[in-house]
Amino acid sequence: MNETITQDELIDAPDPSGMPPLAQLLPMLSSMSAQLSHAETTEGLRQSYPQLAAVEINDVDIDPNVPARYYSTHNSTRRPLLVWAHGGAFVGGDLDMPEANWVGLALAPRGFNVLSIDYRKAVDGLSYPAPVDDVLTAWRWAQSNATRLGVGSVHLGGASAGGSLAASAALKLRDEGAPTSKSVVLAYPTLHRVLPKWNTKEIEKIREAAGMTYFSASWMKEMVENYLGDGGVDNGRYAFPAEAELNDLPPQLLLLAGMDSLRSSGEDYARMVSAAGGTTDTWLADDALHGFLNGPHGAGAQEGINAIANWLESHS
Repeated sequence: MNETITQDELIDAPDPSGMPPLAQLLPMLSSMSAQLSHAETTEGLRQSYPQLAAVEINDVDIDPNVPARYYSTHNSTRRPLLVWAHGGAFVGGDLDMPEANWVGLALAPRGFNVLSIDYRKAVDGLSYPAPVDDVLTAWRWAQSNATRLGVGSVHLGGASAGGSLAASAALKLRDEGAPTSKSVVLAYPTLHRVLPKWNTKEIEKIREAAGMTYFSASWMKEMVENYLGDGGVDNGRYAFPAEAELNDLPPQLLLLAGMDSLRSSGEDYARMVSAAGGTTDTWLADDALHGFLNGPHGAGAQEGINAIANWLESHS
């Protein structure tokens, strides 16, 4: 019996997830702030978690293409700074979604500074490398302003599509010989053009559990093609980090969700970085779905924040 399911088999298989085509998803993703429940807003989160009241939030003027917010407390001076990019399939998301706002709010009381950033999306004819360039712009701003901000080590990270952008930025900084991050934090990232093969029984279990958050191979193909566009000036060289040489990269933490079809991408990437001589640590939320950091009251969210905080502390 064949123990793995191929890309073509996944594309041809019925997709019970109900995930709408990317074009239909755009209006939903572009208005995520309007869809937030009160419990997911800053006010609601502070009511649920009183320690968040001490967090200072300031908008930062980095670049017209890169809206940003800075999260800190009076205890975070000379402490690590995490430059963080939210997800949204490269086409959506904003600074108000929990994957951006909650991460900053939750890490700051633990003594960390967070620069949560937005970036240009792959919509209206825009595509790669614009989002990567925007993450690099934010990183360079953080690096050049670290002394003024009074922070310690500077780290780079992101979730889902934002994780892909962070990994791409780390590769480009390495190749440019530019100052790079102390470490890289990637939450359920998209790192492959084509997802690595899955065990048949396992992908069926994930498909059943994930429901609307299940990403079929055909849906992923549409997302990848939309993001890549014509490949920009470098023919997509940095678009899919798993295709690159992965030597000489900063230590990397991967937070993965057990019930996520993208998990195979993170697992394979971690093996590749290790094989290239790099340092990786993988943290798995066994029963969590893709995007668990975007659900601050759900499975995996608090534990994921703790994993990031422990990592930053040990790599400060």
